[in-house]
Amino acid sequence: MPYPLLLHSRHHPNAEYESIGEWLVPWHINGFAEDYKTLKNEAGLIDVSTQAIIEISGNDRIDFLQRITSQDVRELKPGQGTQAALLTANGKIISTLIVLAHAESVWLLCEAPLAHNITQTLEKYHFSEDLTITNQERSHAVFVLKGPRAEVFIKNDVAQMEPLAHRTVTLNPLQFHLMQGPALTQNEYWCIIPSLDAPQAWDFFQKLGLKPIGWQAYNAVRIEEGVRWMGIDITEENLIPETGLSPWLISEDKGCYVGQEVVTRMLSYGSANKRCMGLILEGSDIPQSGTSIWSDDQEIGRITSSAYSLDKKQVLAIGYIKRGFYEAGKSVQVATDNSSTRAVLSELPF
Repeated sequence: MPYPLLLHSRHHPNAEYESIGEWLVPWHINGFAEDYKTLKNEAGLIDVSTQAIIEISGNDRIDFLQRITSQDVRELKPGQGTQAALLTANGKIISTLIVLAHAESVWLLCEAPLAHNITQTLEKYHFSEDLTITNQERSHAVFVLKGPRAEVFIKNDVAQMEPLAHRTVTLNPLQFHLMQGPALTQNEYWCIIPSLDAPQAWDFFQKLGLKPIGWQAYNAVRIEEGVRWMGIDITEENLIPETGLSPWLISEDKGCYVGQEVVTRMLSYGSANKRCMGLILEGSDIPQSGTSIWSDDQEIGRITSSAYSLDKKQVLAIGYIKRGFYEAGKSVQVATDNSSTRAVLSELPF
């Protein structure tokens, strides 16, 4: 059964819900075209409370994460953040992570259904280090403010913030944690708010003039931006080089970490067996996740997510393509119920 978001009962009287990944989300609110236009030209409010916080405190927290995760976190100062991954010894992705440094702790943001497994994995590698690992699943809501006018509503000099930079913000009567969106996202700010304050915050942002937005439009815009979601486009079967996110998830200069040997070997001596790419489809049919991709009579991949882009007036998709076929500009076929649709492979972002 899909997980409801924290504000499931309050999104909007007209909200229609659908499942995406493991979540039950408000898919339609004002209509796809209107929501899409808001995200492109104004600013919208989206409940993205799919995230859990795992807090790590203690004097050895940075050294511990340096040894465990794929990213170099040694130079992170309070208020800075980075993206990383937690891997198995075989290099498979347990989870992608957003790492936020605070003065006395580090927050790891992850998909909430993965939080228990991540916490257990971290504890497995916790020996004598001075640190405490706390799973704060469902303790905070996450609202995304997205669109070219989002800064106007925050009123907090965010123009100079780098991706994943974060700070505490007070908008009377609210106090919350504000984070610049991850790399690849555009005009996106995350508001991390204690769950008890979330209903008040949701109402407050609407009073400021932010319009609640359905996930159909949010999903379409993130696909245009080439953003890959954990649990949708990335699973525990993937290796980082397959995802195309190596520049953001991996530091090639740091020392050893769990799974490093496999990742380094792939980056140095070979190519991935498959690769995440974009697809630009002909026609208006939107393929479902899992739809097969073909070249002549050979199946070469699967689609993970797709949407119609009103800006491009085309159907866009993200999927994995086998080695030997992942070449931008290559023409492929996407299977449909009774026929197939031509598509062209693209680098991400489109």
